[in-house]
Formats: sequence, C-alpha cells, structure tokens
Amino acid sequence: MAMHRTLDIKTSLLGHIDSMRTTLTLDEDVAVALRQVCADRGIPFKTAVNETLRAGLVSDRGRAASHAPCQLQPLNGGSPRMPPGILNLQEMLDFAEGEAHR
Repeated sequence: MAMHRTLDIKTSLLGHIDSMRTTLTLDEDVAVALRQVCADRGIPFKTAVNETLRAGLVSDRGRAASHAPCQLQPLNGGSPRMPPGILNLQEMLDFAEGEAHR
C-alpha cells in the first residue's frame, strides 16, 4: 500500500445551523488535486471540497443502485480426476502441481 503525506484541516464547531466545521485529513495528492480545482475554477478550497464530496457521494449512490444481485448457475464439474490411492491433500498437491510446488 502506498504511503501518502497528509494535510490536516483543523476547525471548530460553528453556531450556525446550516454548516458545521470539522477536522479533515487529506492525503497530499488529494489536497494538490483540490487546490488545482480551486485554481482552475476560481473557487474557495471549502467549495471545492464540498462539491467534490457531493459529486462522489451521488456517484456512489447511483452505482450501488444500478447493480443487480449476481445470479450464478452451478456447474457440474464431474468427479475429481486423480489417480486412485491418493489419501491426503499433500499427495493430491504433489500429483496436481508436481513435487516442486513445496
């Protein structure tokens, strides 16, 4: 897993009903991308974060609703094809993969 540097945004609770401040820790690559959105569109960082989060949440909601449950049909694979006399898993692996698998 790649290690990311982070950007901490530390804020406090406001007395307003319609907005809330919180602490958000962003990986450096995400912060850079958001800053680029700000520069490209001439919008504040807060607006870029909120719009990006909203778009992602809407996208996730739509994607989850569009996936139907997967239906799998069983396949009869027949009887195992191994020589008689194999008594344990190790013998079966030796037969199937050769003794070099160890």
